[in-house]
Amino acid sequence: MNEDEHNVQSIAALDWEISFSFPTLEGFVAVFILLSVGICMTGQMFDPSISIRPGPGFNSTERLEYYTGLAENEASSALIAIFTISGYILGLVIPMLIAFSLASAFESGLLETLLSYPIGRRTLLLTKLGITVILISSSVILTSVLSVGVFYLWQIPIVDLMLLIVALLSTCLAIAVSAILLAVISKRVGITSAGCGSLWIGILFVTSDPEYNILYGILNPCQIVVKYLIGGGSSVGLPELFICLSGSILLGVGLIALSILAFERVDI
Repeated sequence: MNEDEHNVQSIAALDWEISFSFPTLEGFVAVFILLSVGICMTGQMFDPSISIRPGPGFNSTERLEYYTGLAENEASSALIAIFTISGYILGLVIPMLIAFSLASAFESGLLETLLSYPIGRRTLLLTKLGITVILISSSVILTSVLSVGVFYLWQIPIVDLMLLIVALLSTCLAIAVSAILLAVISKRVGITSAGCGSLWIGILFVTSDPEYNILYGILNPCQIVVKYLIGGGSSVGLPELFICLSGSILLGVGLIALSILAFERVDI
């Protein structure tokens, strides 16, 4: 292991110990409690005794017929409901984690301690972003998949699952990076938590409009994936789905670049 790799591991461990000790526990508890409530509500909405058809093969005709009757697929319906609920949970929990880990570090002076290590600001910011995204997205995805698997005996079409996971990850990235950007600009816990949380809850609410819109799909890719799955490609086609998912990922990457640019120039 060279010196640079050792420095990165040291700063990641120190950052986790200082910044994520209490917010990590709080975030996990919040996510699991809220998801458990949503899962219980979802479980009561569906009848597990209904037979579940297996997912389609690679035949396009079967695929279209399958997604046209998606509402009859209990596992897919439950998975869609849980991932949709998860978007709102992410909009609240991620800004709180960023606020308590990054914005509070500005206020308390902990960033000076972290930056005293031989590591650049860019690496520090990307480390914090990576920890947050992995922490939240993995807990939400694993909880959702495991819960639906228990309810419906793992009969989850892999195509549905992968599309929803990609959409949820891109949403998680966009929310996390925008919270980091706001934390770097404001340097305040309250502004970061309340401001970014309110912003994304508003965005997710507005973009849940049933009318199809490319901009809405970029800001809230989970809704476009749901429209694609339920509509069988009739209301939202594959090209539009690809544009929305790609646009959402590019939005996150663009916000990362802005955050790094701002963090390298901010006074600490």
